[in-house]
Amino acid sequence: MGTPLDKSKRVPLYIQCEEHLYTSIASGKYAEGEFLPPERTLSADLSVNRLTLRKAIASLIKQGMIENIPGAGNRVRQSTRPENRARVVSCIMLRTKGSPALSPYFSEIFEGLHSEATRREYDLTFMPLAADDLWDCSGKAKNLTELIRQDLAGVILLGGIPDSLAEAYELAGIPVVLLDKPSEYPSIPSVMPDNEGGARLAGEHLLSLGHRRIGYLSGGDDPVNHLRREGLTAALAKKGLRLEKKYVIQTGYGVVTASDAMSRFIEQHGTSALPTAFLAVNDEAALGAAKALIQHGLRVPEDISLAGFDDIPWAEHAMPPLTTLRIPRIEMGEWAMRLLLDRIAQTSLTAADIQLPTRLIIRQSTMSPPTS
Repeated sequence: MGTPLDKSKRVPLYIQCEEHLYTSIASGKYAEGEFLPPERTLSADLSVNRLTLRKAIASLIKQGMIENIPGAGNRVRQSTRPENRARVVSCIMLRTKGSPALSPYFSEIFEGLHSEATRREYDLTFMPLAADDLWDCSGKAKNLTELIRQDLAGVILLGGIPDSLAEAYELAGIPVVLLDKPSEYPSIPSVMPDNEGGARLAGEHLLSLGHRRIGYLSGGDDPVNHLRREGLTAALAKKGLRLEKKYVIQTGYGVVTASDAMSRFIEQHGTSALPTAFLAVNDEAALGAAKALIQHGLRVPEDISLAGFDDIPWAEHAMPPLTTLRIPRIEMGEWAMRLLLDRIAQTSLTAADIQLPTRLIIRQSTMSPPTS
């Protein structure tokens, strides 16, 4: 039986150990009050040395998930009553390839979360969940009550985590805040950038340059993508124009998927079928599309203008530098943590959605359309 850890990842092994042990406890493999296997057994099962394992265990002890019983071993702690929960909060996110902490988008959000938690003297942990923890093979959300951590004072659900997990935490009496996604529940607050307004600004910018055939590089079937598309659609409608279906390309959110999607479009339809400008769902999609356009002999922005969304660090250093919408990611993290800790302290029970403004950053990837 192979180790569940991946030593080729850039994620440190002790963090992978911690995630594995946490998941094993959350899933009920190790029940409350049960002792973990001896360190020698665990280190052999995970193919790590005992110092690495002890670092992971020390973190879980600090979080209040397990306790060390001298002479006996490490035991999963019994759930504590809400009023006695440790000053530990967690940010729960969807696990994707690589570490979320290395993401150019999420790293600044994490910085904001951490700074506000530290200021209020709370410990912050991160809990990535795999897709198969959340959905069955048909795509239907699972019963998520078994994932609830009763030892946490509160949780922030980031991005693609299903709303049913937010509801499950609320029903367990644990305060929840949604970050970078809208709330479907009147009792649960959320913090988001102004996705629709930002996309409208980008559309107005492209229109002001003289573009009339404007396309959209679309992400997935999610609220953020829908809002950004609606913002562009609204900007076009003010000029009596429509977002033509033939100018919408499903690129996903990554550089590679966007580059592949743009290449397929050009190979199937030719460069003459392209509009004169695109707004992308995010910067990575814009950068991937730019790569494919250049590979097919087109120039950005002389032949096609491109605008992104998010203003990740790569955007400023792209060739050409990318016009984009700047999202206040550090402030998003700070606001989400502030809301959560106020709800824990019961100094504020507001469930209003907080929407932070975006700012148009004009760089060299957009210009007037070609005259011929």
